[in-house]
Amino acid sequence: MPFTAAQTDAVMGYLGYAVTAENTNYVQGILTTVENQSADAVTRVQDILTKLSGIDSDIDTARNTAGGVYTQLLSEGQRNVGLLAFTLGIEAKRNIY
Repeated sequence: MPFTAAQTDAVMGYLGYAVTAENTNYVQGILTTVENQSADAVTRVQDILTKLSGIDSDIDTARNTAGGVYTQLLSEGQRNVGLLAFTLGIEAKRNIY
């Protein structure tokens, strides 16, 4: 299943790419390559995006609590962004967590 525009935007956001034509074309090119090479990789990327979305929701909920859960969620977000970057074969531009 091909990546949607929303998934492309999510990949860009999680990997810290500014929304420019150049970055959009770059990330779309990477995603198209992944689509053409491995259905398993597409599923893996989509699963990671789902996890990151859930982590974002949990962070919004936990933002007002100190330490523990909030810090763990930030760490889990960083771990999943690393997995996303590794799966796509590109580096994250900046850490959003």
